[in-house]
Parts: sequence; structure tokens; C-alpha cells
Amino acid sequence: MTLQDLQSFIQHYGYYAVLVGAILEGETILLIAAISASQGLLDLRWIIVLSTLSATTGDNLYFWLGRMQGKFILRYFPKLEPRLQRFNRILDRWHTPAILSLRFLYGLRIVGPMAVGMSGFKPFTFLCIDAVGALIWSVVFSYLGFTFGQQVLPYFITS
Repeated sequence: MTLQDLQSFIQHYGYYAVLVGAILEGETILLIAAISASQGLLDLRWIIVLSTLSATTGDNLYFWLGRMQGKFILRYFPKLEPRLQRFNRILDRWHTPAILSLRFLYGLRIVGPMAVGMSGFKPFTFLCIDAVGALIWSVVFSYLGFTFGQQVLPYFITS
């Protein structure tokens, strides 16, 4: 695969990768997409929009999975019960910062929204707080990748 083939691939499929990647753990895909934007292959604004929408959608799917299947999940993983109770106490006291930080805490990106769903937290409130968190996450990682691509990458690429 040549460099031109890779660039063409990114231009054609990069936004799809952002959509899928942001539903999952996403940071790596988001950084790669933003680096690609710094090289003119993708548009940074679209990366931020798509990753925000996709991350919010994914988190809300996990939220509803926890809400609808929480008892089933706890039946198969009973050791999670004490952790969930501790998380619920944190959520009761610090719900907005707790939900905003879930996205940035390694290993809680999928489990966190499920736990919030299991807690009985209001869905619309979760949606609003999570959308703000997704936007912050998208902007932070997009600009990190874009800045890396503009400031550091040129030192590794020679013509």
C-alpha cells in the first residue's frame, strides 16, 4: 500500500471510522482522524461533530442497557454490587462531575454509563450531561491530535 493509497483510504473511510470508534473506546481513532485533518485529509469540524454525536449515542445505548438489563448483569457478576453501591453514593453527591469524568477515566467508558443506567438516574438529565461531556472529550482529543499533526509530525516526515 502506497502513501497515496493510505491517504485515499483515510479520505474515503475516515469519517466512518470516527463514527464507529467513538461508540467504543474512541481516543485512538479520534487522535488519528485529527492528525489526518492536520494534513488536510479530513475536516476537523466534522470530526468533532461526528465523534460527539457518536459518543453520545453509544453512551446512551450503554445507559439503557444498564437500565433495562442491570439486574440480569448483576446476577451474573455479583461482585459488582458493592462497587455499584459505592458508585451510586458518588453519583448522588457529584452527579454532574461524575458523569462528565466517566469519558476520561480509562476502563469506565462503557461500564460507567451502564452503572448510571442501573442507578435509576433520570435519562434526560444523563443525556444532557453526557452530551456536554462528549463535546468536551471530542474537542480535547481532536485538538490534541490536530496540534500533534501540525507541530510534531513534520519532524518525522521527510519529503
